[in-house]
Amino acid sequence: MKRVLIVGNSHVAALRSGWETLSASLQDRVDVAFFSAPVPFFDKLGFDAPLYGDVTPNTMTHEHIETLAKINGHTRVDLESFDEILLAGMYWPGRHEITHFLKAFAVDGLYDAEIKQRLTLTAFIEFYQAILEHRAAGGFWSTLRRPNVTLMLSPMPVAIIRQLDAGALLWHEAWASPEIDMDKMRPILDYKSTLAQTYYASRGIDLLPQPATTLTEIGLTKDIYCRDRLDLAGSPDHKFDAYHMNGAFGAICLQAYFDRIMPGQAGVV
Repeated sequence: MKRVLIVGNSHVAALRSGWETLSASLQDRVDVAFFSAPVPFFDKLGFDAPLYGDVTPNTMTHEHIETLAKINGHTRVDLESFDEILLAGMYWPGRHEITHFLKAFAVDGLYDAEIKQRLTLTAFIEFYQAILEHRAAGGFWSTLRRPNVTLMLSPMPVAIIRQLDAGALLWHEAWASPEIDMDKMRPILDYKSTLAQTYYASRGIDLLPQPATTLTEIGLTKDIYCRDRLDLAGSPDHKFDAYHMNGAFGAICLQAYFDRIMPGQAGVV
């Protein structure tokens, strides 16, 4: 049986929910564990080979440690006791930052736009690689002796660019800017995915593309996979969470992941 650890921040919740859907048919082939922490102190988790979590004295408060234990049942995990690790929703760059190019530039060879500032494709590649290097994956993820490591980047929900009052949203992300031409988004997102895969592969990390069935024509995540219902946005005393996904999204992503690490054995949802 393959042992899998899913690590990340609040985006892990969708995968936990998705695992509830898949576990009955897969629990005899894969043993799945989760280790996550909320955003306020997620970046305080540390690594002391091969342990991950609360390993650095006086880094987290007593309340942080209690929360970590409540969510996971423990405050640290032995990474090398697993065969596979899936990193989900973590802070590594490469996806959201790409929208700044759509806002400020036209990239020759990828798309044209009514913008005077232009970038050659070579310049775009160099800028994008600099973005990736700015917050590179921690070296310990690619130097572990045993598990294979896969990265799943955070989703970019199309719901955020709907005509919603920004005050009704918990998060109003960069790609909601009216200055961005959404028709030009798909080619640049597709191309950056190729660059990101090459970048992370050079560090021993696989990049799991978001399943195509969850994406709109412009490459953003469909409304139906948002954790909150779109029709609740703007209702009294309700803040719409378009940024986090639901269990259906988690199940589809996990199925794609299991198909990759257990080809021919993961079944079909």
